[in-house]
Amino acid sequence: MFSTPMSELEKFFVEIGDGRCVEVEKVVKRINVNTATDPYTGLKPLAYTLQYSTNPIKVLEILIRNGVDLNQRNDEPPLIYCIRQNKFDLAKYLIHKGANACLPDKQDNGADFTIHTALITAVDTRNAEMIKFLVEKGASLKVTDQNGYTPFLKLIRLMDFPMVKYLVERGVDINQKSKDNQTALSISLSNQDFRMFDFLIKSGADLNLASKEIDEMVKKNKDLEIYMENLTTARSISVGEEKKKGTGTTKVATKEVNSHGTPVKLLHQFSRLETKFTGHEEAPEK
Repeated sequence: MFSTPMSELEKFFVEIGDGRCVEVEKVVKRINVNTATDPYTGLKPLAYTLQYSTNPIKVLEILIRNGVDLNQRNDEPPLIYCIRQNKFDLAKYLIHKGANACLPDKQDNGADFTIHTALITAVDTRNAEMIKFLVEKGASLKVTDQNGYTPFLKLIRLMDFPMVKYLVERGVDINQKSKDNQTALSISLSNQDFRMFDFLIKSGADLNLASKEIDEMVKKNKDLEIYMENLTTARSISVGEEKKKGTGTTKVATKEVNSHGTPVKLLHQFSRLETKFTGHEEAPEK
């Protein structure tokens, strides 16, 4: 029984998979790297390299020199695939070589919004290293998924405290709203993620934007009711101290208030409740 000899195209994809760059280099000039398709997988050279090559970076260098489109896709853009599969080094390489980090994964009936940018995908896959890499590369924090949720609001929904803290420290708009008018505070309450709720308040979140959700949760949660009462009292005392000084921007002595404007005496008074409420023990500031 005789086997059918492989065609040049079939051999090309085999060489890509095996990472034999010398052989790939010999054939690539006779192959259209943007239209050639592996007869067995249906993948184009770029997607095939990312999925199967044992030497992907070197093969990618050859494909790029021969004009491969880094945004060509089979089912999804190559960059999105690498992030989804946690191939961090390949994702970084594609971005470095010019892959579009804001290319949509797909369009919804021709709509002009992005469903999966690189950053949205990194958030969905909980890839902290990739999130930080993309943010530091200047990825927009305003892009939304199909439900109108930005990366920040998605991280709130995922209860990913370290990454939320990271974005807040980088100046993200803490009071932003989703398409259905959800805010970071309202989402954290819905999740009963009280540590996140506490952190957002201390970071300057506007309580008025979640007043309805707070009122509803207070009726169900006695700890939250006491927490909110103490918070209101603390803020009233802090404002009173400022008025006493007569400027409205008065600096109160550090022994009297902590960095959030809460008088230390009162903070000590309900610190145990706060620990119970947030599930996170933190020493009062002095």
